[in-house]
Amino acid sequence: MNEKQLNEQESLELITRMIQNTKKSMQLGSGNIFLLWGYVCTAVTLVVFAGVFITGNSRWSLGWWGIPLIGFPINLWLIKRQPKSVITYINKVITTVWRYVTLFGICITTCILLFSHHMELLIPLSLMLCSIGTMLTGALLTDRWMRHSGMISFCLSIVILTAMISWLSSNVDIRVYWSYFYTYAVPTYALCFVFMMIIPGYRLNYKAKKEAYV
Repeated sequence: MNEKQLNEQESLELITRMIQNTKKSMQLGSGNIFLLWGYVCTAVTLVVFAGVFITGNSRWSLGWWGIPLIGFPINLWLIKRQPKSVITYINKVITTVWRYVTLFGICITTCILLFSHHMELLIPLSLMLCSIGTMLTGALLTDRWMRHSGMISFCLSIVILTAMISWLSSNVDIRVYWSYFYTYAVPTYALCFVFMMIIPGYRLNYKAKKEAYV
């Protein structure tokens, strides 16, 4: 049986329809996932930030582990609650992107745990990975906000990481280093998750509700 060859117009219509179907699926199923990780990362960051500044005790840094310990169980629960729908090719690509982001994050965390005592490096590195995931998701969904917020967050993660490595390799006073980390790096980290996770999550849910009443 011969396959029908699509002309240029039909191919564009097929691609457009695939993107629209994927957008609808993402809006119905993934808005809450973005909100989850956006709020967890932002809230934990602000708690650690406030704890260190108020008490002056660096043990508050252990609070960073709250991100995976809180986020992953709720993430699995939300996935199980999602209604099953038709999975498009773009859906599969997006899912694969975030699986690799998670895998690389676990690998990087393991390497730092084994070979370095500078756990704070996970802040810019995790921001970098999440920025790439958001940027690629925005590109696949043709969502300009997600694409641009991911791109800006990625650039900021490079700036933060470069500054931290530069200061660690120099003879700068360690107190100056930690002052930079908690004064600039940590607030920037929280702000990036607001723009690349929380706001896109609300935008996806808003569009889903809007379509539901059409």
